[in-house]
This record gives sequence, structure tokens and C-alpha cells, in this order.
Amino acid sequence: MADDKTKTWKVPVLSKRRSRPRDENLWLFHKDKFKNFMKKCEGKKLVIALSGGKLKFACHLPILRLIESLEIQLDEVWGSSAGAVVGGLWSNGMTVKEMDKILDDVNVTMIYDFLNIQAIKTAIEAHKQAQPLRTAGIFPGIRIEKYLRTLLTESKKETPLMDISRFYSMTYNISRFYRTALRMTRDSRVHHINFMNYEILNEKVTDGDLADIIRASMAMAGIYWPEEIGGELFLDGGMAEQLPIRSPFVTWQHDIRNGKEKRDLFIVGMELVYATSDAPPPANPLSMISESFELMGDEIARDHQYCIATHDSDDGPKVELIVIQPKVPYTILTEVPNFARQMEITKDAIVKVLSDK
Repeated sequence: MADDKTKTWKVPVLSKRRSRPRDENLWLFHKDKFKNFMKKCEGKKLVIALSGGKLKFACHLPILRLIESLEIQLDEVWGSSAGAVVGGLWSNGMTVKEMDKILDDVNVTMIYDFLNIQAIKTAIEAHKQAQPLRTAGIFPGIRIEKYLRTLLTESKKETPLMDISRFYSMTYNISRFYRTALRMTRDSRVHHINFMNYEILNEKVTDGDLADIIRASMAMAGIYWPEEIGGELFLDGGMAEQLPIRSPFVTWQHDIRNGKEKRDLFIVGMELVYATSDAPPPANPLSMISESFELMGDEIARDHQYCIATHDSDDGPKVELIVIQPKVPYTILTEVPNFARQMEITKDAIVKVLSDK
């Protein structure tokens, strides 16, 4: 699928920004300060849920570094949009420190395909002939997918640092109009788990790879072109679940009912999508779409947290949810933020919530 999109698109060499100085203390998490958290994880199905959040994806690195440092057995990683990028790279074998280094490469033209208008027009005409809806967006997203594919190829390890059972990328299947989790397993197959009315409808094996499913979760409606996988089109999963906590909860419930799971569920969520007082009024269609997504995502996340908190399991397995919400500065879609500052604020929030008091 990737080949037909790159025939008319030459990906330029990315200009690197100057490497920023790094504070190694940022990555230090001492086990003796997280004994209660480590004990809470024992014997449970542990899930890390990484939300969307535009260019706040650096905020997800500290929680993953905590898991690396404490050597905790993690069962699943769920990611939506920015969270799918970080979670996918990490599940593929890239360490947090390696991801930190590639942040120096991030620039706006890489993310949004601003340049080479003729190439964009050529790609649009080619896709219109086959599927008009395929080009429903401002940016093709070809350049970022190409870069993701390169990173995934270079970072794949025979023996990853963390042995993660499954990685789920939240998307919205616009070909069938329901929320979908694209699951990547160790055998490199993509499975669809479709959700409607919070029930699992079916599961099937289709074509696709990790770069495809990450790109699908980044396809914000109206901004990026939808991603095609197995003949179906997918958009950003944040349309239905910016903070992917409801879907792992429903999947766990399904496994409990079918006798596939007996453990308690423990979800740690990193929420980066929420209303902020420092957000300026939308200045253009791009920011208007983005702000609408943030407001919608914030309301949906509140509802999902309430549903999980009020879950009554009687005498059966229990569920516990901890959501960490670092108060990072507002990010503008067209500007690369201060990633180092994002990570510092996030680490402080993690220590405040998870460390021994």
C-alpha cells in the first residue's frame, strides 16, 4: 500500500535542528520511591493508555521511561493519535532515550506536507480516480508516514527492551462508521477489533503493518487524508476516544466473560487533551478543527472515566484507573513546542501521582 503513494512523492532530506542539551536526571526513576506503585501492578493486567494531543507527544516519554526503569511487566499499550506514534515506536523496540533523540529532527514541514504543491495535486488526482474519499483532508500525510516507516525499520530489535504482548492503535473506521482498534501482534499481523455500543463486534485478520496503523490514528478528520488498510478507510481514533481507556476496559470485560482473563485490570492513562485557559481563540480553519477535537476529546474522556469508576464487579475481578494529566503549555499546530519542558512537567506530574507519599 505504501508503494502507490510514494511513486509521485519525493521525500526530502529532513534538516536537523541543533541538538539540545539533555538533562540525564530527567530519565532517573528510583525503584525505592515507587514501591507502592510496583506492588499495585503485581498480578494484574497492566495497561498503559496514551492519549492524543497534537504536538505534545513528548509528554508520553516519561511514563514509558518509568516502566523501563522499574522493569514492570506490561501487558498492553493503547495509543490514540500522538499516543499511537509514541506507543507504536516503543512497542516496536525503540527505547525512550532513542525517541528523545529523534525529537531534534521534528519540524513542521515534515508533519504537514506544506511543500511541493504539484506533487500533492498529482497524488490527489491519482487517488480520486480510485476512491474520492481517500483525499478528504488538507494534507496527504505522505511525508510523515515515510518517516515513520524509516524509524520503524531502523528501530526494530530482535530482543526489545520491553516484552509487550499487544499494541493497539485507536482509529475510526469511516468505511463502516464505528470505532476500531487496530492491534499489532508479534507475528506482524494486524487485527481489527470493532466497537459499537461498547461491544466487540468481530475480529478479523487483514493486510497492513505498524506504519499504516500509526498513520491511521494520526489522520485527524479534515486535516490529514484518511489511511487505507485492507480496502477500508480509517481516521484519527480521537474522534471517539482521545484517551483510550474505555476500549481496553471493554476488551477486558469481554475476556472475563469468555474465561480468557481472570486478573484485575489496572489502567494508567496519560491524558494530554483537555480544555486550557491559555488557549488563544482559533485563528484559522486548522486551529478551529484542532480546538474542536480537544473539546470533544475532553468531554468524552470525562464520560469514560466516570463509566469505569462506577463499574460494579461484585465479587469478580476489579478495575482500577489512574489518569495523569500534566499541565503543559498550550501547543500551536504550526509551531514545534519545547519538548524538553513538556517532559519536565510530565515527569513532575508522574512523580506526584505515582510515587510513594
